[in-house]
Amino acid sequence: MIDIENELITGIHDSIRNNKYIRIPSTVYPMVVAVNLQNTNLKSFIHVRLIDNVSYQPTATSEEAENHALITYEINVFNALETNSLGVKELTKLFMKITDEYMLSKGFTRLTMSFIPNYSGDMHRMVARYQAVVSKDKTIFRR
Repeated sequence: MIDIENELITGIHDSIRNNKYIRIPSTVYPMVVAVNLQNTNLKSFIHVRLIDNVSYQPTATSEEAENHALITYEINVFNALETNSLGVKELTKLFMKITDEYMLSKGFTRLTMSFIPNYSGDMHRMVARYQAVVSKDKTIFRR
């Protein structure tokens, strides 16, 4: 199985820390994780979830070796924080915008992106899905 999850988590985290839009106070940076922390006391986090990892048959060898995989990730941005300059919803959109730009720059194609209603009213959530073909040396190819 070809796995690039750690690279994506690190890249998203660094992109938010070094974003070109606004200076975000260090207390506002969301935690970027691969485990679901929705039921914790965190006020802001980004959940990266692998939802599909399929061997890419056109490049498989006769020995059935996996040379590439078609990989799909779902990214959820959860946020209940605000800054002096941005409200909760706007900060959620900013975190998703930065995450989206990172994923597209790496060679992923966005399949979908939307706001998800949160009935508690205190947490805003956006979700997006991305897909790419990834080689065993972790090179990402736009699908």
